[in-house]
Amino acid sequence: MVIVLVLASSAAATIFVLAAVRAGARALPSPQDPGWPRHDVPPDERTAAHEAGHAILAWVSPNVSRLTAVTLDDKDGDAVVRFDRRPLVTPADRWDSIVIALAGIAGEGRAFGSIKAWGAGRDLHRARLWAEELAAAGDPMAAWLWEEPRAASTLDVGAMYKDRPSPLACDVLNKGFRRAKDVIALRPDKFDALRAALRQRRSLTHDEVGALLGPRPWSRT
Repeated sequence: MVIVLVLASSAAATIFVLAAVRAGARALPSPQDPGWPRHDVPPDERTAAHEAGHAILAWVSPNVSRLTAVTLDDKDGDAVVRFDRRPLVTPADRWDSIVIALAGIAGEGRAFGSIKAWGAGRDLHRARLWAEELAAAGDPMAAWLWEEPRAASTLDVGAMYKDRPSPLACDVLNKGFRRAKDVIALRPDKFDALRAALRQRRSLTHDEVGALLGPRPWSRT
């Protein structure tokens, strides 16, 4: 899966498309977390877990107004998560976007104990840009939308880059990954139901995702 993040901005909202293009496979480092199971899985099952991770974090985000669709195979053979959100203006917006971007690899880790997303580097690229912007602001921690992540992990997100980000940006990335892991871990049954439904049906609408995940915590429709 080559993860492509496409942004189309307007005055009212930003349309996010997280697309997984099935080309250019590249294995990424695996988390060393003894709590995660380890076994080989079919590519579609891994892709479903990856997209389910993105979808859950978008679903609980207060900045996302609507999750338009989650698709395992679109017309181009890509896996896609589409959602509408407000433009990235504040540090909290960027932090929220980092967590959503890293939720794909968190979903894979939760399900399989390894990260082998074909091209998750595109997610990592966007997450890094936002993390560096927060680091440049001086004190990104003060602007976090979420509480301090509780999950422990030996996964060093910064080590996934050929050119390691700054120490402060790495700290933001690692905490963003752990926050995504927290949110998914709080909803294990819903996460499993979402990835199973995605693999079976290949595409889910906003309402179908809602039927699986329940009401949004931020009272958005």
